[in-house]
Amino acid sequence: MENLGGIEITQHKKYFIVIEGLDGVGKSTTSKELAISLDANLLHTPDSRLQIIRPIFDNSSITTRTAFYIACNHLVSDQTISLLETTSVVLDRYYGSTIAASYSHGLIERSDLKHKINDFSLDLLSPDLTVHLKLPESERIERIHGRDVEFSRDEKKLMINHVFRKRYLEALDSISDLTINISGLSPKEICSRIIKELYVK
Repeated sequence: MENLGGIEITQHKKYFIVIEGLDGVGKSTTSKELAISLDANLLHTPDSRLQIIRPIFDNSSITTRTAFYIACNHLVSDQTISLLETTSVVLDRYYGSTIAASYSHGLIERSDLKHKINDFSLDLLSPDLTVHLKLPESERIERIHGRDVEFSRDEKKLMINHVFRKRYLEALDSISDLTINISGLSPKEICSRIIKELYVK
């Protein structure tokens, strides 16, 4: 037994935890901290092998791009199934982000969201816990403006279109087991909340 976040845990059990959220909210930092805390393998969607072709799909139609990310989800699901034989897995983004993008673009109706979540997750490994990290938008914008990166079409739209952003966040909330406003919280405090939720489930 080991104590993590004030919770006694059994080391032989392996967990699959997904971290979701908009760019700039701290997904990468939290995922790294959580993987260290749980001695877990850290994965990303899409994985590094696909980063070189990702811009091609990000600049394509929403239906073509969605197909790419669905394939990425299946790839990481297969990887996770294999890894869980020996280690826990923390994943930075999964099918929640794919659903949120489709929903915010209007490909999914509000009344059909729950049904489509089941469709998108069909044949994919289900996480033990999906966590949605949030920040006030002004704080998120301040963080991402400090990065030396070119914003994607969707990121630009998320910054200027309140309805688009609201739909994206609504979809992520629908797919998540736990939503945390991380404003003012350290990475260790965030991870402690996640670990407590994981071991009381």
